[in-house]
Amino acid sequence: MDKNLITEGSALGEQALTSRQFGTYSLQAAIAAVHANATDAAATDWTEIVGLYDVLFSINPSPVIELNRAVAGCDARRSPGGA
Repeated sequence: MDKNLITEGSALGEQALTSRQFGTYSLQAAIAAVHANATDAAATDWTEIVGLYDVLFSINPSPVIELNRAVAGCDARRSPGGA
């Protein structure tokens, strides 16, 4: 795992999201960045991932996105301080 590349990718993803001109790939990259920045599954910000999936689903509704969001929601409820 190359932390420098993860940091660079995360910064580019944040830049895209804050520009308010983002699409499905930017959102998928943001979800991947949240996973990549966590040290393990327990440290993952599942609430953030759920929110990103909500936005992704609103612009690109699909059963796969809905399923992934549901799984992230379950993890968010199980994690300490989750939704």
